Amino acid sequence: MKDFFRGRLFKAITVVVVIFLVGMIIAASTHSNTGSSSFIGMIISPFQKIAGNIGNSIGTFFSNIATAGEKSDKIKELEDKIAQLESELVDYESLKIEVSLYKTYLEIKEEHPDYVFAFAEVVGLDSANAYGSFMINKGSLHGISVNDPVVSDNYLVGIVYRVEPTYCVVKTILDPSVNVASYDIKTREYGYTQGEAALYPDNQLRLSDLASDTSISIGSMICTSGLGGVFPRDLIIGKVTAIEKPEFGGGMTAVIEHSLDISDLKEVFVITEFSGKIQVQP
Repeated sequence: MKDFFRGRLFKAITVVVVIFLVGMIIAASTHSNTGSSSFIGMIISPFQKIAGNIGNSIGTFFSNIATAGEKSDKIKELEDKIAQLESELVDYESLKIEVSLYKTYLEIKEEHPDYVFAFAEVVGLDSANAYGSFMINKGSLHGISVNDPVVSDNYLVGIVYRVEPTYCVVKTILDPSVNVASYDIKTREYGYTQGEAALYPDNQLRLSDLASDTSISIGSMICTSGLGGVFPRDLIIGKVTAIEKPEFGGGMTAVIEHSLDISDLKEVFVITEFSGKIQVQP
């Protein structure tokens, strides 16, 4: 408002008002002189129009200020509504994920009633590990222990190897330090899977300890055998993509492509208890 009184518009209005008042005084003092009144009226008339236009401009100016305030309030109201809708959308998406996971849980639980689960979210990668290890937001306070299997649906993802009260770190089965007793569900031939540095970039691992006359073929499905009591039986590992003879030794090996893109996981289940589990010292 201070800027208005200092501005050109206010000064112009002041000049017009002064001229208008002077004209009225002159007109009053010479009202008996018709010619003079007409002459003064002719002079004042343009200023009256200017004053009227300026008055209209001032009215429009303050009207626009009021309208701008109303628009600002409307924009704020719309912004608040958008924020509310975005919040509801986040809640809806979270609910969809929970419903999907609960459905998966029920399906696995129906097939394996001996499983005890702890649901967890993937919250980051283990930068100290080169084979895709990741952290999840559940730990010892949620019943999780070292060497507990980690799954997504019926697919084996890895194994817990470090536990803190509220989080833990999972090594994937693509890690060379993770051995998994496995078998071909069709031929019932047994071996063990283990990660390799050369195979990791292609999301693959190796099935070893096969017979030299193995019947395993490309496309065979490899699952956990349950031997050793670390992993329950029949968790899916992947499919055979190649049969190879090692440079040393008389047996055969197979290259397995893991069925999941582990790097894209958002949620997992940790199997804390299952029938036949053996407590392995960390």
